[in-house]
Amino acid sequence: NRDAGQPIIQYYNNVFAGASDDILDLDGTDAWIEGNIFLHTHRNGSPDSSSAISGGADSGHTSEITAIGNLFYDCDDAATIKEGNFFTLINNTIVHVTKTGGLDFDSGVVNVRDTTPSITEFGKGFYLEGNIIQDAEQLVRNYDPAQTTITFNNNILPMPWTGPGTNNQVIAPLLKYI
Repeated sequence: NRDAGQPIIQYYNNVFAGASDDILDLDGTDAWIEGNIFLHTHRNGSPDSSSAISGGADSGHTSEITAIGNLFYDCDDAATIKEGNFFTLINNTIVHVTKTGGLDFDSGVVNVRDTTPSITEFGKGFYLEGNIIQDAEQLVRNYDPAQTTITFNNNILPMPWTGPGTNNQVIAPLLKYI
């Protein structure tokens, strides 16, 4: 994690459109990510997964990321953690999580490790609360509850979650397509 006294990078109210790898690749960097729009992130030429937000270790430093009030649309994965990172996702809208449009063999709302071109260590975990998730192939990619902790609390989900968490609802969020 970050060294004492080091600033935390902040991303507010940006629009990020199109990526063949990760949009924000924050290896070893803590961040606050709020009010952004992430669009069309699909693996095309990247050696590993493609996510709107990703974090891995860098020189022994891991990432702790907080993402609040963002919109994720048409991404292979909204977020990827690996190598001991931890992400908190609160009050985000995550729609159309799919590998369609890219070269990856899988997708998920969150991804806990990369498996190609080589297997990485698992991320420490995700905490997701108050998110609206619609149209996703799966909630968690590469999940092994013995290796990482994923908690869903008070989310609207497209499918049931049987892991840690409570008060999630599988209902139509009634989003309007414009």
